[in-house]
Amino acid sequence: MADEEKLYQKAEEAFQKKNYDYAVELFGQLLAVNPNHAKGRQALRMSSMKRLQEAGKFPPSKVSVMLKGLIPFIKISLGNPDKNPTALIDNCEVFLKLDPLNVNIRLKLAAALKSAGHLDSALGELEALYDQNRDNGPVAKALGEVYTAKGMSAKAQETLQVAARLAPNDHEILRLLKQAMAMKTMDEGWSDAKGSRDMIKDKEKAAELEKDHRLLTTDADIQAEVDKLMAAVNADPENPVMTKQLKKVADLEKKRKNFEGAETALKYAIRLDKIDTTLKMKLGDLKFDRFDLKISDLQTRLKEKPDDAAAKEQLTKLTKDKLRAQIEEYKQRALEHPTDLGIRFQLGTFLYKGGMFDEAIGEFQQAVKDPKRQVESQNYLGNCFMRKKLYDMAANQFEQALTKVVASEQDKAIRYCLIDAYWQNGEHAKAMAECKKILNVDMAYKDVARKLEEIQKQIAKK
Repeated sequence: MADEEKLYQKAEEAFQKKNYDYAVELFGQLLAVNPNHAKGRQALRMSSMKRLQEAGKFPPSKVSVMLKGLIPFIKISLGNPDKNPTALIDNCEVFLKLDPLNVNIRLKLAAALKSAGHLDSALGELEALYDQNRDNGPVAKALGEVYTAKGMSAKAQETLQVAARLAPNDHEILRLLKQAMAMKTMDEGWSDAKGSRDMIKDKEKAAELEKDHRLLTTDADIQAEVDKLMAAVNADPENPVMTKQLKKVADLEKKRKNFEGAETALKYAIRLDKIDTTLKMKLGDLKFDRFDLKISDLQTRLKEKPDDAAAKEQLTKLTKDKLRAQIEEYKQRALEHPTDLGIRFQLGTFLYKGGMFDEAIGEFQQAVKDPKRQVESQNYLGNCFMRKKLYDMAANQFEQALTKVVASEQDKAIRYCLIDAYWQNGEHAKAMAECKKILNVDMAYKDVARKLEEIQKQIAKK
């Protein structure tokens, strides 16, 4: 275990120094020692991606990948995870160094890891894959299977329900879902039959667990919890496992608006674990929290003194500075996580607010691939095209969005935009028809009645 930890730290140092070739080699050595090292496997994936980015070869050319990875690809295609999982794992990793985000190969890798009994590593691979491919039924199914194998019934049920929606005709998913639901029912039944205090014989431990889960409200409560967590960190200050405690410290310090304390904890955590990308994101979020606190103070001041010109000027400047910081932060995140569609969507919204419509369009055209954000992305795309006076293209986006809308309020909001797109494009009859559709369900919605009247007058003049 000690040798593994040293190897991991050495690989992490290489990653931090941007020596990605060496990092890939070292993380590969670590997995040869312990194939179930989930964190090491994800670090290998990140190192391979960074190596390609540094060389200007990300995303990689499909032709180049197949030329260099043809032999392992053939072996993967012929491999059987149940008969020889170790060989399949090795061949998958060889191929993934060339194409680290390949969904099909990562699915085969996860299946081989599961078959070999390396459930932690399989779970880590699939959770990362699922985060990047929420609309992929086979990924959700595979993740649900591993959750089930690990006895994580609630997560298994949740994920398999997603898989069932994506692939409603897959009877295997339905069987797995029933299994997960039965397991969850049993888990809940056991929990009801036996209280937590009965299950924990050590009363002091039970009291400590209760304290850990209670709501920390006062500054004294938070300070006591921070002291306890930092005592654990100080007892083993160079152990990467302490990252978990430091994250909690950062969250608690943030809760009481001690942003410097939160920043210190996060920087310490980043030093211990340079691969965990969420730490850097949390650090970036602190910048926004600082802006929010100052903005809130100014808004309170303006409520008391509405005519305070200096406060108004400061508020305007701070709001612009915050938006500028958000754009910079999310551009960096998108660069580091090019397949994270949630980041691309968020960046698009900030660019839109900043009036950078061309850049925003590029981000929303990526984000639209995420089923969860498809309608919102198409709505934003429509509004971007409106700002650029490309009214026919705007209308097309609004029309597409309306085919997928479920909520009535969202339907009215998008249809309202579509009215203007048709109107500005000279399609008055279509604009009038959309007005009537809204008025049929909500006669008082915004100024639709007035718009309808104006459009009718324009038609009458023709």
